[in-house]
Amino acid sequence: MAVQSIGYDQTFAVVCLAVTKGMEYFSEAQRLSPAQATLFAETLLDQYTHESLGDLSVFMRGAALGKYGEEDYKGEVVKRGQTYGQLTITRLMQWWKQYLGEKSDKLSEIRASESGAHKKALADALHPTLMTVVKEEAAKVSEKRSEDGMAARLERLRNGLPSMSDEALREAWPVYGSAGERALIHAEASRRGLLGNVVKEAQLEIDAKARANDSSGNPRPTGGIAADSMTAIPIAGAPKEQELNTKNTPAA
Repeated sequence: MAVQSIGYDQTFAVVCLAVTKGMEYFSEAQRLSPAQATLFAETLLDQYTHESLGDLSVFMRGAALGKYGEEDYKGEVVKRGQTYGQLTITRLMQWWKQYLGEKSDKLSEIRASESGAHKKALADALHPTLMTVVKEEAAKVSEKRSEDGMAARLERLRNGLPSMSDEALREAWPVYGSAGERALIHAEASRRGLLGNVVKEAQLEIDAKARANDSSGNPRPTGGIAADSMTAIPIAGAPKEQELNTKNTPAA
């Protein structure tokens, strides 16, 4: 409270005078004694150095008008307007904290309003064509970040695959769902010879369907394992007979 500009002693005298003047808003029976008023002024000066004398004046008027009250166990203000009874330093300090809380909330509202108004004014000032360009560039940046993120994810997976156990490789299949990730896992499983039985079973299933078509007179499909059957290989969570061959059965 202006300590740096006029010194502590002079500031203390001014605050004491402000508290004494503030007591005039209350009846004589309610006012603090001179000793209490001095102690209240000293507390404000020591603990709230960033508040102004204007704050003190506004607070004293508000206190006399019943703007503050008691606090419940949740810290919420209740029983506003009860200004009767003898004032105490404890009671005034409680009201003072309520005043500071309301002041802080009001300042936050003002700053938020000013920030919103500034952003709107900036958007209104920009030419619509410029805004379109800005949005397009922002979309490109977002897309580039997404691509970079996928590239990094693929690189981490590529580096980590050689050290994965066969079981970990199975567990990775449902976790990594993109085509690029599945291709890396599929290639690693093939390199280890874990796809032998699965490929054989897929070919047997195709041959069985071909024979069924021959017996029914329908055209026989082209032999060989379909391309999409490779991407659908149940690396994890499949029935036991369709799981990867953990015994490293040589590929057929």
